[in-house]
Amino acid sequence: MNGARATPRLAFGPSVIPGAQPGKRMLPEEVAVALSFNGTTQAVMMATPEDLVDFGTGFALTEGIATPAEILSVEVETLPKGRDVQIWLRPEAEARLA
Repeated sequence: MNGARATPRLAFGPSVIPGAQPGKRMLPEEVAVALSFNGTTQAVMMATPEDLVDFGTGFALTEGIATPAEILSVEVETLPKGRDVQIWLRPEAEARLA
């Protein structure tokens, strides 16, 4: 599973459930993800750090910020405390953010 890490799982002791054993399960990783348009951060949210180009593109389309033709490029920067999805727009789309 991509974007996941093993983490300890709590199990009740034998006094509660006879034969119970601690174990591990995979949990999705979440990091802070900034969505920046033409160099200015517009939103920050927690997200799994997979498919962030698609995530940023979908956000721009869903929020009415840009059409597919108005998106020039999408780049993901890895930072010490999360990710920054840099979305570069044509001037007509950037005007909608003002």
